[in-house]
Amino acid sequence: MSLLYASSIFLLIVAIIGTYLRASRYNKIALVDWFVMGSAFYGGVILMIIAFYLEKGASPRFYTLLKMSDITPFYPIGSMLVVFGAWTACLFFEKKRPLSTQQEKVQHYPQAFVSTLHKFAWFMLFFSVFSYWVYTKPYGGFIGYLDY
Repeated sequence: MSLLYASSIFLLIVAIIGTYLRASRYNKIALVDWFVMGSAFYGGVILMIIAFYLEKGASPRFYTLLKMSDITPFYPIGSMLVVFGAWTACLFFEKKRPLSTQQEKVQHYPQAFVSTLHKFAWFMLFFSVFSYWVYTKPYGGFIGYLDY
């Protein structure tokens, strides 16, 4: 289990330092940085919390499976490969565009299209809430679903 904790902490350190260096280089935080931090949080912090509670006796059967598994400490290492793959893909596909092209792209969409897209987004929001309400109705609604 100590290898699991060590690889998780190493993943967190590499992701935090790498994201900080990348954000300071570009003076902004891109979506790939959020993805990297999310992957590092899940592969590092969440896995350490699960292992800690399993060591304390939260689920003895699952803990023996986790303890006996030889690949468990390598999960954060796999997450680190995902992190490095995301950074590499970002460098590979990064394109330098002139500022005028970006401004033209923003001005390209007519206001009617933006208005239609905005209405469609609100429709999707209400439809998703309605669908979730229909799903939770047999359980007693939204609050009853939490008790189930």
